[in-house]
Amino acid sequence: MLDIPQRATWYNSGEIEQTVKTIVSLLSEGNFCLPPLRPGEIGVMAPWREQVWKLRERLRKEKLSAVDVGTVEVSRSFHILFHLDDFCGACRIIKVEKIG
Repeated sequence: MLDIPQRATWYNSGEIEQTVKTIVSLLSEGNFCLPPLRPGEIGVMAPWREQVWKLRERLRKEKLSAVDVGTVEVSRSFHILFHLDDFCGACRIIKVEKIG
């Protein structure tokens, strides 16, 4: 049996790049919406802590630090318009009702 440390965490650079491309695409098309889609209305759910850290770093490079990124446990409290589910090598866009 594989002995994996309890605090082990991973990331997938390909998923990170695809997620950033999807966010940039959403925002470029979001200008045609009324009201326009803003980075603060986008949230990303990632499966691992290190994936969250690396994705946040990558988004900061794109000046998209307002995009909310968290693990599955944290993202249950997101209040967002679009939710990018960063699992299984694909980004699924799930529309979420904005609360509050």
